[in-house]
Amino acid sequence: MLEGETIARSCWGCDEQLGLEVGTSLALFRHFIARKIWSVNMNERIVPTLKAKDFQIDIIPFE
Repeated sequence: MLEGETIARSCWGCDEQLGLEVGTSLALFRHFIARKIWSVNMNERIVPTLKAKDFQIDIIPFE
């Protein structure tokens, strides 16, 4: 992800580079937040067209 790039554009770029259906990376982005794998400030609205911010990735061990 380039600094200052939007969430939507970053996800679209991932889809394109990995040969995924458009929207797959954005769905994963939302899934990781919902599953609390990525921590975000839930007091701020997450809008895909806004610039991406730093995310803290929590390591969850697989059982």
